[in-house]
Amino acid sequence: MSFVAAGKSVDLIALIVIWVLTFYALWMARQGKTKDIKPLPGIPAMLEGINKATEEGKPVIFVHCGKLYGPDAMSVLACLNVCSFVSQNVAKLNANFISVAMEYPEVYPIMVETVREAYAAAGATSAFKEDFVRYYPGYSYTMEVMGLIEQSEPGAIVYMGAWDHSSIIQSTVGSGDPMSITTIFAQDLFRIVTVVLLVMVALAATVGFADLNRWLGM
Repeated sequence: MSFVAAGKSVDLIALIVIWVLTFYALWMARQGKTKDIKPLPGIPAMLEGINKATEEGKPVIFVHCGKLYGPDAMSVLACLNVCSFVSQNVAKLNANFISVAMEYPEVYPIMVETVREAYAAAGATSAFKEDFVRYYPGYSYTMEVMGLIEQSEPGAIVYMGAWDHSSIIQSTVGSGDPMSITTIFAQDLFRIVTVVLLVMVALAATVGFADLNRWLGM
């Protein structure tokens, strides 16, 4: 009798390999042998936004979306790490901070503790207030965030999590800069042109280039 069920041997081998690599990486870390990781471009951008908002005396808003189960789970966990990074840097500068947990209530208490611990790590435990973190329920959260942006006029907004079209709708409220609006318009034009070209290529592949040329009168 085989110890490993049929079809499960590959999964078992993969699991063992992951364990071995994980323990090896932990052993390397204890030996002080770590690897340099190239910084993500978004991190300096977030720090720049936080500094700019502090100089202007405007709040920093962190908006999260996603649930702690299913395919969103990994992005939510990564989002909480980013929330900790942002709130810790905001706390160091004593800037105004608002963090929003949207649609899924189970994320709210975790985000509260995440922000609380970030303020403690920054040495600003007494500055933390629970109303720094807000929860907006489903179906109304888009309008709630848009109203928050209109009311608070933030200097920087960080969107993280499993987002869909609602992030585009919300972000348009804070796009009052003419250059930003023009850039968005140019990107939309590029998308339209790309779709038209793809349709033309698909037609050419379907009916043949010669027939397409005759049809277009070329």
